[in-house]
Amino acid sequence: MKGRKIKKECNLRQIGNMALIVGVFAIFLVGICFVRFSKAYVNAFIGNYTGIEEVLATMKGGVATDAAKRELLACQNDYDAWKEQHQGERVTLQTEDNIRLSGLLYDQGGKETVVYLHNIGSAAGEDFYYAPWYWEKGYNILMPDNRAHGESEGNCASYGVYEAEDVNQWLQLICEKYGDDSQIIVHGDTLGAAAALMASVNYPEQVAFTVAESPVANLYDAAAYMMKNQFSSIPFFLWIGDWYCNKAYGFHLKDVDMCDAVQQSDTPLLILSGLEDTVVDPENAVAIQAASGADCQILGIEDGTHGLLYAKHSDEIKQSIDRFIGEYINNQQQLVVK
Repeated sequence: MKGRKIKKECNLRQIGNMALIVGVFAIFLVGICFVRFSKAYVNAFIGNYTGIEEVLATMKGGVATDAAKRELLACQNDYDAWKEQHQGERVTLQTEDNIRLSGLLYDQGGKETVVYLHNIGSAAGEDFYYAPWYWEKGYNILMPDNRAHGESEGNCASYGVYEAEDVNQWLQLICEKYGDDSQIIVHGDTLGAAAALMASVNYPEQVAFTVAESPVANLYDAAAYMMKNQFSSIPFFLWIGDWYCNKAYGFHLKDVDMCDAVQQSDTPLLILSGLEDTVVDPENAVAIQAASGADCQILGIEDGTHGLLYAKHSDEIKQSIDRFIGEYINNQQQLVVK
């Protein structure tokens, strides 16, 4: 009996040890999955965009539906037709951290210029659907490749941490080309909007106003919203992603705060926000407006979704931008004449 008891105890210990080993191994595998997914997320939206298509495919609405594609088709056709008729000049500059940036300049020789800052994963000349409209107004159009996009060098999209100085260098290039009496609109979409708002702290006086489409207020909060709404994920992924972002690219997500930037800016701001946006929380627009130190107005579009604002509501958006042009460009020109 005693021998059987000892043998039973040994078997129980062996089972316990095996269960412990399996448990540790399972935790290890889960940990690897956490790290790999978090790293993939950071690389897709901040780093070198490796695997961005796979990440987008897991998003709710991350891949454009057939209906969305139809909405965009008319805009894309108009834009493609405009590009066929107008040849942009490739322009470059070198940043203080020795990054070569590239962009396209469509020159009409006038004093008014719009600088368009594209969204994540895009590039100069790809999808600025507003271009034909601005061009008809007589505006020069500069479309830079954000760093780590298109023909620009760089290894990450920092939502303004590094791009803010890039933007102001582009603005200085415009001022040097068209003169100190030039007037500039900075128009940015999400990543580009973040870069514009971060840059606005040190804008040259020639910038009349900023148009920010679907901007984020704080990068960490924006990532948390996206993880919850698009990936149904838990905060642990975000914590690891933030650690990896700092380790790989030198900044924490929480430190990228557009509200802090606009508090220090006196440049008027028009925010375009879709109230049904599940990628960027519409409350970001409200937070930025509350923090702004200048005239800041929101065009909130009731059925607006991410990436489709202009395609579905171009007339409403044009009217809002025209009001800003009338107030901050046309009125200023009349004051100078007087």
